Formats: sequence, structure tokens, C-alpha cells
Amino acid sequence: MILFGEHAVVHGYAAVACGLPLGAVACVRRGHSESFRVDHPAGSFEAEGKVLEAARGIVARFGLRLEELDGFVRLEVPVGAGMGSSAALAVALARAAQKLSGRGDAQTVEEAVSFAEGLFHGKASGIDQSAALGGGVFAFKRDGAGGPPTIEPVRAPTLRLVVAQVAPSASTAEMVASVSALAERRSSTAAIFEAIGQVATEGRQALEAGDLQAVGELMNINQGLLAALGVSIPAIDEACRLARDAGASGVKLTGAGGGGCVVALGPDEATTRAIQEGWEVRGWPVYTFTLES
Repeated sequence: MILFGEHAVVHGYAAVACGLPLGAVACVRRGHSESFRVDHPAGSFEAEGKVLEAARGIVARFGLRLEELDGFVRLEVPVGAGMGSSAALAVALARAAQKLSGRGDAQTVEEAVSFAEGLFHGKASGIDQSAALGGGVFAFKRDGAGGPPTIEPVRAPTLRLVVAQVAPSASTAEMVASVSALAERRSSTAAIFEAIGQVATEGRQALEAGDLQAVGELMNINQGLLAALGVSIPAIDEACRLARDAGASGVKLTGAGGGGCVVALGPDEATTRAIQEGWEVRGWPVYTFTLES
């Protein structure tokens, strides 16, 4: 999950993200199946389209054919809501395929996940797959020449995070393309990307200093900058207002925007519960996480 830096990270600026305790589990065995099932918090579906293409491509990298496997993936995070569900799915399936086949290594897993994320998101930054592969809190920056990204662990204090899915998810690929098109039309957008990158840099510094008040302030600034790019929506704005009224240190959308999830930072357990209860009254699915220092 991205804490700072959405959209700007695609254009080469710094971002800060974290892996979540929730993720995905893949179970595969040799056999035969007419379909490949994906279970998730809201139900289940049979893989088709890009999901099916990604699953076939992932297992093929380990010398396997999906049609000759019997299995499924169980996601513990909502699908397409800005919480890295596609990366979690790809990592779980790639690791299961590696174990079943006895072929490949960590690099093969990473390449398989990168292939899948490219299918799902088009011009993917790679930050979600880094979170799913490594976990923890980390700083991320793409390599402008197309090489491996720079990933550095961030020593953060205990973080009490509350996440709500406030609207149906939008396509990450479409949101990234929309913001990129805006950048091509309006050169002033470059200043917003630069500001988001600076917020991410200061956010990292605040995390490493253990200054949660500053972390929250920077989350609020990041939200304002993302709104300027046109990726916030009324439901996200309402969720942010409710969380701030409940005492959140900071709150912002997470992911590509246009729908999906909002993440709030609680300064203490009582405030975290108040944020959660305020969002649950609105009927939004809510998830709470405590990331220990």
C-alpha cells in the first residue's frame, strides 16, 4: 500500500509504501481444471481476461501449463481497491508455481510478477510488487534508464492504519493514463509531481524521526496534491473529512484513485477506533492494521 507518492512515482519521483499483514495464498497441484478460481473478501470469480492471461503467463515461466493444474488463489484484501491485490495474487501464484515445479529462483518470481503487473496496470511503477515481495515500510524510486528501481528500507515507528473501501475501484491503467495525458496537455502538472515527490521525501524523513504528527500533515498535503491531479472523488473527500473530524493525524487516498480506498493514520487506539466506527456507519468495508516498528 502506498503511503506517499501516487502517480508521481510513475514519472520517476520518490514514493513510500508498505507491505500489509494481509495478502494472498495460492494453492496449486498437478491435475486438470476447466477454470482457475480467485476468492476474495467480497466473493469469488473464475479468472478470465487479463487475470487468466496473467495466471497462464506466471506459471509458464516455471514450465507449467495452467490447464494442467488444479488450484486457486485466496485474496485477503479487496480486489482493485488500491491495496495491491493484483501484486499479492501474482506473488502468491508465482511462489506456488516455483515450489510445485522446482524450477526458477527469486529472480524468476520477480520477473513473473512484473509481467503480470504490466498486464494489469500498463505503465506500472513496480511499487506494489515490491511491497508484496518484500513487505515492511520502504522508499521506492524508479530508474529513469529502465533498470531496477532503488528500494530502501525505512525504519518507521508503530503505525496504526485504518483503510476503507469507499467506492468501486477504477482501472489503475486508465487512471495512470489519464494523469499522464493531463501532464502532456499541461506543463504545470510537472510542478505537482515534483511537490508529491518532495512530500514523499519529507514523509520518509518524518517516519524515520518517529514524528507521526508530521507524517499525518504530509499525508493531508499529499491528498490535496492528488486531488489537484483529478484523481479524488466525492466519496474519498467525504471519507477524509470524517477521519479528520474523528481525530486522524492524516488521511489520503491510496492507489490510483478514482475510487477504491482511503487510508488514515490514527495517533492512538481510541482515535483509530473512532475513525473505524465513523467509516463503518457509512457502510464502507473497513480494515485496520498495526505495523510494528
